[in-house]
Amino acid sequence: MTARPFTRSALIVVAASGLLLTSACGKQGKLDQPAPLFGAEAKAAYAAKKQAEADAAAKAAEAKVVTPQPLTPKEIEAAPAATPN
Repeated sequence: MTARPFTRSALIVVAASGLLLTSACGKQGKLDQPAPLFGAEAKAAYAAKKQAEADAAAKAAEAKVVTPQPLTPKEIEAAPAATPN
């Protein structure tokens, strides 16, 4: 009779500690798919996918570059006068 409550309590403690230990594990953010271990075709498809993602990221970064806009005549007049050195 005493073995059953002890076993249940021990199971609850082990399960709770397991949940607490694994609750903070894991990568945050975008998850990456690991490379395939077998198959030349799968490896080639994975490499092509990674290259396409890298190209898309480079294109997106290039699109984010802000080009300075020319000043309007009002902005030129409002700017303080330059002092000679």
